[in-house]
Amino acid sequence: MKEKNNYNRIKNLVNIFLHEFYRTKEIVPSFPIDIEGIVKYLDYNTTFYNLKDGVNAITDMISRVIFISNKTNPYKYRAMLGRYNFTLAHEIGHIILHEKIYFKLLNEKNNNGKVEEITDNENIEREADFFAANLLLPIDLLKHEFKKNFGDKRIIIKGDKFYPDFSSSIIDFFKNKTHASEPAIVIALKQAGLIGVAD
Repeated sequence: MKEKNNYNRIKNLVNIFLHEFYRTKEIVPSFPIDIEGIVKYLDYNTTFYNLKDGVNAITDMISRVIFISNKTNPYKYRAMLGRYNFTLAHEIGHIILHEKIYFKLLNEKNNNGKVEEITDNENIEREADFFAANLLLPIDLLKHEFKKNFGDKRIIIKGDKFYPDFSSSIIDFFKNKTHASEPAIVIALKQAGLIGVAD
């Protein structure tokens, strides 16, 4: 129950933050979410960097720089756009949710690398993932776009196949519209009740 309340808190926090950000632009939230604009709004910079395999990004909260793996650079590799946006959204999640923890650990005497506890903590990583998913694909906006473009149609997923036949074109529509990855879109559509799962 505590975990569910925590995720509800994060979802509400994302919603408030997103509307505050778009209010500064004097427009309403729309797809694709301006992830790079949010990074600048938070007064952070990004730079592409050769990070070790399996690491998509590292955020230095002191210098306020997000180091992103060259392997996820969408300006070089267009197919990485969804991964890049999710990575940035994940790092934004860390900044908003975990900045106080980061500085607390950093300021402790003889911290002996305790800052690493943030990136090694599964709960903290799950929170940042959940934040990222809700930032990139807000459920209310997703439902609105789905209804506007596809009415009352419903997608069924069985194994790794979508039914009926038009379903894959709906997924493609949302990939183009949101600049998110297919796995992230499928998860968000499931959470929004727009995808059913067949046995």
